[in-house]
Amino acid sequence: MTPTIEPSRAGRDLTIDVARGLAIIAIVAGHVLRGLSAADLVDGRSAGYVATDTLLYTFHLAVFAWLAGLFVRRGVERRGLRDYLWDRNATFIYLYVLWSFVQGGVKVLTSSLVNTPITVLDIFDLVHPEGHLWFLPWLVIVTTIVAIAKPWSSLMRGVLTFLTSLIMSLVAWGYSGGVIGPEGASLWVFFTLGAWIGDSKFREVTSRFSWRVSAVMLLVALAFFLVGFSVLSITPPTFGFEMRTPLSVGLGFLLSTIGVTCVLALARIISMFPVATRLFGYVGSRSLQIYLAHGIALSGARIVLSLCGVQSLEAHLIVGFGAGLGFPLLLAWLASRLRIRVLLEPPAFLLPSGQRASERKSLTRS
Repeated sequence: MTPTIEPSRAGRDLTIDVARGLAIIAIVAGHVLRGLSAADLVDGRSAGYVATDTLLYTFHLAVFAWLAGLFVRRGVERRGLRDYLWDRNATFIYLYVLWSFVQGGVKVLTSSLVNTPITVLDIFDLVHPEGHLWFLPWLVIVTTIVAIAKPWSSLMRGVLTFLTSLIMSLVAWGYSGGVIGPEGASLWVFFTLGAWIGDSKFREVTSRFSWRVSAVMLLVALAFFLVGFSVLSITPPTFGFEMRTPLSVGLGFLLSTIGVTCVLALARIISMFPVATRLFGYVGSRSLQIYLAHGIALSGARIVLSLCGVQSLEAHLIVGFGAGLGFPLLLAWLASRLRIRVLLEPPAFLLPSGQRASERKSLTRS
């Protein structure tokens, strides 16, 4: 089968959509495993679990941070700093508050069945994010600061902004304190680098890579990643803070960077095969919906299987993963058909244009 460049739809960079798809799939897989560990269906101390968990968390959120940064420059230049930040921040603040209540409410109602029960008062504690939802306020903070800094406007600004974010990321590397602000600080460097480069330059560079060049890049990067991961002790970006060392942080940052390179190279190769591009691109273009709703789907699938007496690890992995991807996509389709889009996007009056941003289905699109 000869690879061909799959035509872009509506000006979208399909390599970026595919990379989003790969990253959100890795995130769902990681949360499936962690849910099974919390439910004592998997031994969270086993070597296989620890290795898989560490591997996934070494790269998947770094990929999303990088991709989110890519579109900041275009958004600011196209809409102006004020309108861009208003639109983007209103969207993510609204979704953070809404889904904190949705996810928290579900946990309260099923407190006797979930891994980590909470109280009604916990729902209103928005300073301490519920599960994976911390990424939304993190996007608000990092986007605001980087958009104001405009690292793309000059070489000096770019270098200073990048070095500042690099120092902050290394200082916070491995932190997972569950507080808005510090949570995710280790990912700043990837977001900043993406914003500095910008999506136009990224497309310009990747468009020159044939599938053979991309395959060589992937194999080299993947070899370094797997060898380094196998023989070195590393700290991932978002956990392991208490046990980290300067060496484990440096190696963790290096392997996270190589992991991002692997995903981007793989996405470039996949984007040359039409069928695979449509599959991964579809998932990636709807990464926002999946990110918002997959937590509820994973918990629900695990609870139903357990109540039915199913203890098979394979069944929990397959059903949980399928629910984590399928339920959010079904929810998005129903929300559109039933015209209840407020589940997945803010009402028009919160946005500067007064219009819905229904096309924003991706977690990282500007």
